[in-house]
Amino acid sequence: MNSKCVTASIRNISSMIEQYILQEVKKLDYPISKNHIYLFYLLPGDGERMIFNVLCSKWGISKSSLSDIINKYVDLDLVEKHECREDKRVIYLKLTQKGNSIRHKLKAIDQAFKEKLFRGFDEEQRKTFESLLNRVENNIIF
Repeated sequence: MNSKCVTASIRNISSMIEQYILQEVKKLDYPISKNHIYLFYLLPGDGERMIFNVLCSKWGISKSSLSDIINKYVDLDLVEKHECREDKRVIYLKLTQKGNSIRHKLKAIDQAFKEKLFRGFDEEQRKTFESLLNRVENNIIF
């Protein structure tokens, strides 16, 4: 690969990852929009909570958009919302047991893709690749 193709390669890999995840999620027949899969990666699992505004920031979407998304998954019993007792403006979010189950399955799909991605790599090559990928990601943070 020459340097002129790096962005195209990154775009292609990203597209393949998304296609793989969507294909696997479709097999599970979950009531999750493809645009909302990331929510289940961002919210912590196993009963931990996240503040609504922190989730907005991490996901990079507006409060009103996130509010609509969260309400959908509250109605589906996948996410719970709780007000802070000390400050009613603060909303805590957490996955329900069903939501956490989906999160674990999504993590398994992610792990399966990672195994596919690293097929033929030895442990040192995996570590080097992940380290370099982290450096690249840090280099382009705006």
